[in-house]
Amino acid sequence: MAHEVIRDLSRRLGVPEDELVRRGLRAYLEEELRKVRARINAICVKYGVRSLEELDEKINRGEVAESDAFEDFARLDHLEALRRRLEEALEILGQGRGERTR
Repeated sequence: MAHEVIRDLSRRLGVPEDELVRRGLRAYLEEELRKVRARINAICVKYGVRSLEELDEKINRGEVAESDAFEDFARLDHLEALRRRLEEALEILGQGRGERTR
């Protein structure tokens, strides 16, 4: 079904199918990456850090109670891994046509 929709839209818009798919994937990945970066930033701002490592250092120094930051720490860890996967996906997508990601 999806292939028929892509084929139909490709004809209607006058855009090659592969370009339509590539541009759609790029837009999706970039939007998801923006959302993930915003969520990462919100957690970092909350604790006055720039990364998971800095939050871990603050916890280890006792500047932030581990019990207070446990959920955010786990969420930040997950979000940073997701950010890396999205960036890798964009890089792979860019390699398909020799494009560079932003």
